[in-house]
Amino acid sequence: MAFELTTNGLTLQTREEIVAGLLVRLQAKFGNTLNTSVMEAVSSEFAEIQGELLAVYQQLVLRAVQSFDPNAATGVLLDQRCALTGTIRKAARASTVRGVLTATGACDVPDGTIFRNDTYGTLWETYGGPYVFAGAGDLDATVRALETGRLVSQAGDAWEPTVSIANLTGFTNPTEDAKLGADRETDPALRVRRVLELFSSGNGPLAAITAAVSRSEAAEAIRSVRTYHNPATSPFDSDGIRWKATNTVVDLFTSPPSAEVQQALWDAIFSATGGGGDPWATDAGYHGTVTDIEGGVHPVGFDIVAEVDVWLTVEIETGGDGPVVPIDPVTMAEIVRSRCVTEAQSKRSNPGEDFRTLTYSGIVSQLVNAGELSGLASVAVRVGTSSPPAITSLVPIGIREKINLSTARTVVVINGIDY
Repeated sequence: MAFELTTNGLTLQTREEIVAGLLVRLQAKFGNTLNTSVMEAVSSEFAEIQGELLAVYQQLVLRAVQSFDPNAATGVLLDQRCALTGTIRKAARASTVRGVLTATGACDVPDGTIFRNDTYGTLWETYGGPYVFAGAGDLDATVRALETGRLVSQAGDAWEPTVSIANLTGFTNPTEDAKLGADRETDPALRVRRVLELFSSGNGPLAAITAAVSRSEAAEAIRSVRTYHNPATSPFDSDGIRWKATNTVVDLFTSPPSAEVQQALWDAIFSATGGGGDPWATDAGYHGTVTDIEGGVHPVGFDIVAEVDVWLTVEIETGGDGPVVPIDPVTMAEIVRSRCVTEAQSKRSNPGEDFRTLTYSGIVSQLVNAGELSGLASVAVRVGTSSPPAITSLVPIGIREKINLSTARTVVVINGIDY
């Protein structure tokens, strides 16, 4: 087989084929009497070395040819192919924690002040400030992990400042767990998103608007986006959307959005809205204008996803079949709490998903089936938006909302005792 690029594609040679071809050419040059016996002749050794080098070269050519196909390209080459159609890889993001700075007197806490999470040994910095104390007191503040990815912090963790600021006592997160960051978008995930965005226009106007926003100049600020429509119900539907209007709902990494992000979102929504469309937003949303190429000014709006603080109680009675495992109720409570909060954090990427008791009773069942828990006689779950939660079915979550459950708002009751 020849090494060539034709209209049918690229064909490669095996190492053995390359070596055989080299030996034929050597004999053609120096005569048929040339010794080409393997491991005996210099010419054979030369062909073997060159064959290995040329085989590697052909593999590099193959990778170069494959890089022109977005479904086969990887790394930077995949980024370049996706950029041709407007899809940009999502960068890694750091975890953040909302908490409280405390001071005994007047002081300034600039952005970049570093705190150590003693529970996990990780470093975090203040941002969204500066935080200025006029005197003794508390200020709501946010810290961000110095490393990107899914760094964990749970409510009640111990923190220690790494620099000394006069009158600054420290930072605490009494009620909130970390909003987990993300690793850099993988090649497979980027390929899938590219195809979804590329063919979104063929899936209708809602998908087209969603795709335009997803790959807009504000893409790095967006966790997720979805566009809704009220085609039939006047004057408003059950989600509060005006008749014949579309409503784009954006889940942002940081709220409120900057002026630049707002304008980028308005521009993207308008660019994919058909003639006569009504890109509407609620009164609580963000309203702006876009000027078209003829100088016409058009109102455009969007809404952002708001977090709903929720509470969860899991009541466990032991005494069922088999031994109680783990025997220590504190350990049992921690296993259940950790697994429930992990599940809730995964729901943060699903705006509009109801907060259901069935989900969390199912988690306890999964732990039993996996052998992590045993000896349970009964399990009862309650949910709510205040403490103590009293709902035994679900908390409805609207299309512009998502749940926010932390370890501080998750109580595990074992045989009548709170843990």
